[in-house]
Amino acid sequence: MQHDTIFTLHASEMDYEMTHFQEMGMTPTEFLDSIGAVDEHLLAAHCIHMTEQDLQLLKIRGAGIAHCICSNTKAGKGVAPMERARQLGIPFGLGTDGPSSGNTLSMFDQMRMLPNAQKTANHDRALFPARTIVRAATRGGAEVLHGKDYGFLAPGMAADLTLVSTEAAHMFPVYNPFSALVYAAQAADVDTVFANGEMLVHHGQLTRLDLAEIRAHLLEEMKPFQAAAEKYRDII
Repeated sequence: MQHDTIFTLHASEMDYEMTHFQEMGMTPTEFLDSIGAVDEHLLAAHCIHMTEQDLQLLKIRGAGIAHCICSNTKAGKGVAPMERARQLGIPFGLGTDGPSSGNTLSMFDQMRMLPNAQKTANHDRALFPARTIVRAATRGGAEVLHGKDYGFLAPGMAADLTLVSTEAAHMFPVYNPFSALVYAAQAADVDTVFANGEMLVHHGQLTRLDLAEIRAHLLEEMKPFQAAAEKYRDII
């Protein structure tokens, strides 16, 4: 790549996408590879319908995956072959695809849905231990973005920290902190957030922004959208 930077695109997400490229005698990933777009700079989102050959291409070329399980399942598109991707050692992180697709930006939702979907799809409750899921949500995301100074805690790394309270009834008792984060924790349990050493959330409250002001502004700006989206209200 000329600028040596990460780029992302949706790959093997839609049924019509797969049909279109099948008529050309290839998969979307094979087409991308034919034009030189599959390499270590590619962060492929979704990858729901990827074949074994597609996954092998990602592995060989050093590409990564952004896995958006909440969005994929809400839209009924399918479950990406993440267990096979994990077996092949393809780097992957968790994504949300945006609230317009999955109705949530919560990484806790993504963490919980990933193992549940993979265990169900593969009929194997032992897949994706909680520690593996937490890694995907932290260090895994940093790796696919080629982050060098964030993703885990160590001297010299960026101080990106999320402190999660265990005071709520649904968080008690904590036998395994990784399992508690994946299967019990909710976004509302976040107490404190630091980004590069700066405190952005303290005791559940934003420190730099006025949430009431943001909500009032959004409600006003959303009026045209709400009117247009009324006919889709049962599926949004």
